[in-house]
Amino acid sequence: MSGHPEPEISARKNCKLNEAVMVASVPLELITDILLRLPVTPLLRFRCVSRSWLAEIDGQDFIKSHVRRSIETTTNHHLILTEADIVDELDMNTYPPTRMFSASLDKGLGQPLKALSNPLISVKWRTEILGSCNGLLLLQNNDQDLVLWNPFTRRYKTMPTEPIDTPTTLRNQGSPTYGFGYDTIHDDYKVVRIMQCFSYDI
Repeated sequence: MSGHPEPEISARKNCKLNEAVMVASVPLELITDILLRLPVTPLLRFRCVSRSWLAEIDGQDFIKSHVRRSIETTTNHHLILTEADIVDELDMNTYPPTRMFSASLDKGLGQPLKALSNPLISVKWRTEILGSCNGLLLLQNNDQDLVLWNPFTRRYKTMPTEPIDTPTTLRNQGSPTYGFGYDTIHDDYKVVRIMQCFSYDI
């Protein structure tokens, strides 16, 4: 056996070395400016390039800048669609799984839809979109599960849904109403739950 590396293996190592040298030689400010112009999907792939790229793309400052640029340039906009089969009339307590899709408004609505991973998908409960803000969606199902979801990073956060304590002289009426938005003063997203109550005297 020869002690020399195979030509293909050697070529791949040299290619990776050249890529590493190129990345290291480009100022991070320039890389950040380029990354800010990209859609979310390639950004998720580029997190694997290096630890510095991962830290940069996942950083709060980068995320805010990317959202702000998308708003200012009206790019990276998608229409989120939901689809559920017709409910079985013989079993009104069972809902088919709610499927979700995205349509890129940048490319036009003639493009194929992209299937999304609904974090609340269930063979028992239907999923509803209660609100959206800066690419985040507030989802709820009939079982009152509530999540904040980024459909492109596939990350989501379960929101607390503890029962609302009301005075004994009042009674709750109907389902709660939710509001979802961005609080610029505290630099955070907030979910507001509103419950309508009536007096027993009425």
